[in-house]
Amino acid sequence: MPIWDCSDLPYGTASGVYSILEGADGPPVWAYCDFSDPAGWTVLQRRQDNPTQLSFARQYDDYRYGFGQLNSEFWWGLEYMWLITSRHDRVYELKIELGDWVGATRHALYGQFSVSSHEGRFRLYAANYSGDAGDSLSYHSGMQFSTDDEDNDLWSANLRRGLCSRLVVQQLP
Repeated sequence: MPIWDCSDLPYGTASGVYSILEGADGPPVWAYCDFSDPAGWTVLQRRQDNPTQLSFARQYDDYRYGFGQLNSEFWWGLEYMWLITSRHDRVYELKIELGDWVGATRHALYGQFSVSSHEGRFRLYAANYSGDAGDSLSYHSGMQFSTDDEDNDLWSANLRRGLCSRLVVQQLP
């Protein structure tokens, strides 16, 4: 059976970098798979407290195709997010994990998550929030992705820069 996302990998697989999106148009794609929860999550973004932090102040094409290193800090890429969530036979959820310097953590879980194609400017869909981090995405559901060089949002000011620790997505059973 082709491996479409990290949840298709066998139970008990160790967290790490794996080839997924088998059977999609084009070659398989490398992704970081998190198995701290045995269900298997495809990590979309990871930020860490490193001495040399990766800058996320990037241009639209960087976010479109991804940047960083999968074993460290990275943004996986909007094209891959669209591809993975575009299957109509699967529903995806998004988990956001936030941590501080003293070890306190919070999470946000969205029971439905998808990203539209480039033609739709990678419009975000996030619904059915639960968690203790606060619902910061439902308000933005339906909005197009924006960066400094490609302003697709409805705001007159440039307020797009935000920080998240890690974004992960998983297919719902």
